[in-house]
Amino acid sequence: MSIEAAICGTVLAGLAADSAHLSPSALVLGAMGPNWGWFGNLREMLPAPASGLACTLAAVLGGGLVGIERERREKPAGVRTMVLICLGAVIYTEAGLLLAPESTDRSRVAAQVVSGIGFLGAGAIIQQGGLVVGVTTGAAIWAVAAIGLVIGAGYAAAGLAFSLIVFFMLSGIGWLERRLAGECEWSQVQVTYRRDGGKTLALIEDVLEEFVATFSVAPHAMDGEIERVVIRFCSRHKHHRALVAQLAGLSNVLQIEDPGVVGK
Repeated sequence: MSIEAAICGTVLAGLAADSAHLSPSALVLGAMGPNWGWFGNLREMLPAPASGLACTLAAVLGGGLVGIERERREKPAGVRTMVLICLGAVIYTEAGLLLAPESTDRSRVAAQVVSGIGFLGAGAIIQQGGLVVGVTTGAAIWAVAAIGLVIGAGYAAAGLAFSLIVFFMLSGIGWLERRLAGECEWSQVQVTYRRDGGKTLALIEDVLEEFVATFSVAPHAMDGEIERVVIRFCSRHKHHRALVAQLAGLSNVLQIEDPGVVGK
């Protein structure tokens, strides 16, 4: 055997020994190039303090990105809430990985996070006066907790990618709907309701926000506790036309006049 062959055999044996300690994902990403390494498990690429810090920062960024969109729409779960949810999921996941022995099922912590976050998401959903609001915020809370679990497992880049997808679904899906289903055709409907100390108007505003509708004529008093408002909404798409049914379900709404198409 020549000296060159002996050297090559020694190098290949060393590489095989190192590869035995790496996960399949780390091997694949490493073969794709050094720039792809960060898309794998950070716990296999960085020492414990550095990987934990990277996952923590990724949780703040991922939760904050979704929280900014909710804050911009003045939803109850804003930036601080979403960051805490994502960060809490990361902490629980890291604690499960560090404290649980390798022989046990470490996915139990993730299962408890999923079940626990359901109570928090349900708390964001409110039913009042026959109207259910906050479903989208509850779903966003659930999704952010799942992102925290992914980041806590070490896949920070994947968690940030999921955060971008959730942000797009919350903020840009309206633009995509208009492209696929066509532009809205606008109609007007006149609603007469009982004020009830301003509570009915607040519920109507929640309905308008859910269905992307606006006031065409501002609320004005009719007689004592009775007020009337004209609402502009889309009558072309089925899920937008459901606005009228939601308004009819409010207990203090007295009359809804038939809408008429007023243009595009």
